[in-house]
Amino acid sequence: MKKFKKINPKISIEVIDSDSEELLFEITDRNWSNLGEVFNDHYFSMIVNNEMKNANEIPENLTIIAVAEYKKQ
Repeated sequence: MKKFKKINPKISIEVIDSDSEELLFEITDRNWSNLGEVFNDHYFSMIVNNEMKNANEIPENLTIIAVAEYKKQ
């Protein structure tokens, strides 16, 4: 069995418009233990409103993707 190890302990979180699949913004420098903070409805709403404050319109449907890179050892 091949083993994989994280290249970097940090995770990027991509926020995507679910309808157009456009990447809206990315949250970097998270880790697995504090990932749940971002998925909290209240905190996520604050992040989206802050990151999109200069946008004309915030999309109705958002998708969140947590991204981490692993390398085969």
